[in-house]
Amino acid sequence: MAEEPVLQVYFVRHGESYGNVSYECPVEYGRDDPPLTPEGRMQAQALGEYYSALQFDAIFASPLTRAVETAHAVAQRQKNAVKVQLLRDLVETGTEGEGCPDEVLKKEYPLAVPCEDKSAFENETHESAHERGLRVVDFIIRNYKNGERVMLVSHGGFFGYVIRNFVGLGLQDDFRWKVSNTAVTKISFYPNEKPKLCFANNLAHLPGKDLLE
Repeated sequence: MAEEPVLQVYFVRHGESYGNVSYECPVEYGRDDPPLTPEGRMQAQALGEYYSALQFDAIFASPLTRAVETAHAVAQRQKNAVKVQLLRDLVETGTEGEGCPDEVLKKEYPLAVPCEDKSAFENETHESAHERGLRVVDFIIRNYKNGERVMLVSHGGFFGYVIRNFVGLGLQDDFRWKVSNTAVTKISFYPNEKPKLCFANNLAHLPGKDLLE
């Protein structure tokens, strides 16, 4: 009988934001914190509906609005209550802003738990982003190892740094990743084995999309 995984990690890129498209955002926002577009909201809702069949033990998100809204759409549809824990280390590379203000979180995203760390990663280098990715991986592996299912909602630029550390690729490995909006990448951990990449850039939750794009 095959062993059950001790940890399953689902990495999700946020839905389409106004930073991903050329047309003008109808509301004011900081340079580093554009919200989701109407298309992005649809993607996030579809993601939440699709993954309502799975129960997540923990959901972590970047404190940037586009990631918070995406993660919140998943948390709202969980059968058993789960909070969205904001993790500063999941922000996009080169981000200087603090992210979604606490008063907005309380009003718009009540399942989100604000992070106390408001530090900015100014002048971030390739090496320091890699170290940040390693911190994320160490945090998850250290705290979840009893069969949990964990979702991380972050950004396309930071995706590579996290996944490299999860699967053991070095900093200098020349490998490019395709990460579509709300695409899901799953990694499973088994006792006494190296982690396994189960799938990447999965868009099965979106209407008209193939399993992988």
